[in-house]
Amino acid sequence: HNIFQNLQSYDSSSRFPRPEDERHECRDGFEKHLLGEAIKELRKAITKHYNHGCAAQVWRIVGGGTTDGIIVRQKCDLSSPKEDARLSNGALVEQLGLEGERLQYRLIRGSGPERGWISTRLKAKGA
Repeated sequence: HNIFQNLQSYDSSSRFPRPEDERHECRDGFEKHLLGEAIKELRKAITKHYNHGCAAQVWRIVGGGTTDGIIVRQKCDLSSPKEDARLSNGALVEQLGLEGERLQYRLIRGSGPERGWISTRLKAKGA
């Protein structure tokens, strides 16, 4: 149903009080609720469109250009095992989690492990 159909149904109902009135008090309250829900759905669709089909944050990998990609670990901890493959420079990843400077991701575009943990900042040489 769209907003217009829901309001038309509300207006043509012969029940008083209407079932929607219990939650929204009156027609104006019900209409405001319907508009709020429609705005939420629109925001989700816009976010998904601009984030390459993902509802979450999307990151572009900018490191690893000189090293065949960046290191991916199996868990958040820096001492956890490394994946065999690296995540390619220019890859797009969906953020699944973020703990400090560690990003859990799912690969959208590019090459490398489908999922894993990466650092969001470059470690300074000699540090």
